[in-house]
Amino acid sequence: MSEIFGILDILESTIIDGRKIPMTEKVIVDEGHLLTLIEKARVVLKSKGEAAWQAVDQGSSPPKLDDLQTPESALPEREYDERRSELLRIRDETRQYADNVMAQLQLIVTKMQTQLIKMESTLRNGREIIETADYGSDEGA
Repeated sequence: MSEIFGILDILESTIIDGRKIPMTEKVIVDEGHLLTLIEKARVVLKSKGEAAWQAVDQGSSPPKLDDLQTPESALPEREYDERRSELLRIRDETRQYADNVMAQLQLIVTKMQTQLIKMESTLRNGREIIETADYGSDEGA
């Protein structure tokens, strides 16, 4: 199920990062990329569903990706290899995207830490000025 959420996250970010059409709620996105994500979602949903039912029927653990090809739904070897390589490419792109997002978040956190340190220093200096300031003596009051 986490694979589906990952695909949905990539789909969402693709839409958010798409080029905006001025004065509309529309964006321009890469059709091929979206169709690839949708196809991956279909494959993940189909394979997970079949794998779960096979595991229940056989009383065993779910099969691996290589074991999902059954005689009833067997694809030609070439087409199977193409789909498998496409899935592996998508997996690698997903990992790269996740790594990129985490690197950006890490950069933002580092910048925030630097700003907090500067703010703390400014506050400390302000308090020192207030404590050491001589506003005249209270004798005349």
